[in-house]
Amino acid sequence: MPSFCPANEGWGPLSPTRPVDLTTCFQYGILTTGLNIAFLIAAAIRLRQLRSALQLLRTIAVSDLYCVKMAMAISAVFASASEFVMWTSLYPYQNVYAAGLGIQTVAVALAVYLHKHEQLGNRIASTVLLLFWLATVCLAVMRLRTKFTTRVLKSDPPAVIANVAFFLTSIAMLVLESQPKPQMLYELIDKDGKDYSDYTAHQSPEQRANIFERLTFTWMTPLLELGYHKPLQLEDTWELMPEYRPDVVTDHFQRNWQAELQSGQPSLFRATMRTY
Repeated sequence: MPSFCPANEGWGPLSPTRPVDLTTCFQYGILTTGLNIAFLIAAAIRLRQLRSALQLLRTIAVSDLYCVKMAMAISAVFASASEFVMWTSLYPYQNVYAAGLGIQTVAVALAVYLHKHEQLGNRIASTVLLLFWLATVCLAVMRLRTKFTTRVLKSDPPAVIANVAFFLTSIAMLVLESQPKPQMLYELIDKDGKDYSDYTAHQSPEQRANIFERLTFTWMTPLLELGYHKPLQLEDTWELMPEYRPDVVTDHFQRNWQAELQSGQPSLFRATMRTY
C-alpha cells in the first residue's frame, strides 16, 4: 500500500539529500496544511466580527481596485486547484501532497469570500488577509525552489507552471490588499443616515495603516518628511486616536483603580498595565 508520504526522504523536516531545504512532505503536510487550517479558523472568526461592523458606502468602497483584487483572487483559486489536480494525477492515491493542496484551495476560496466582506466592512487592509497572503507567498516560493532542485520541471512541467501561477497570483493579492482604500471613506460624515462621525479627514493616519505599516511605523513618514523641510506647526499634526485621548484614558484608569481598591490589595502598577 502506498505511503501517505510518497517521498523517500520522509517527513524531515530537513532533507537528508538536499542542502538547506525542507522535505516535500514537511512542506505540504505541516507548513502548507498548518497555515491554511490556521487561516480557516482566523477567517471564520473575522467573518463573525464583520457581521456587526459598520457597512461602508458600496458606491465608494467598490472601486476598480476591488474589482481587480477579486479577479486576481479568483485566479488564485484556479491556480491552486490546478496545482492540486497536477499532484493528484502524479500520485493517484491518498497522500500528503493532495491533502495539503486541497486544504489550500479551500482556504484560498474562503479568502475570496473574506475579501468581499472586508471591502465593505473595513476601512483598512485586512490583517488576516495580509498575513495569509504573505505566508502563502513564502510557502509558494519554498515549494517552487524544491521543484527546481528535485528537477520536477523536467519530469512534470505542468505542476511547476501551476505552482508559478499560484505564486504570481499570491504576490499580486499581497500587493493589492496592502493598497489603501479610497480617501473619501474617511471624509464622510453622516451620509445616507449612517453614523460616519469618526471618519474625519483629521484622523491619525495610524487608523488607516495596515499591519505592516504599523509594525514599521511608515505611517509617520509623511510627518517626518514635512518636519525635515520645515518646523512643524500644530495644524500639521493630527488628532490622537480615540483610545489615546486623555478623557478616555482617564476613564479607563479610574475604573481599573476602583477595581484595585475593591480587591483589598491595590496596585498602581496593575491598574496602569490594565489601562494601557
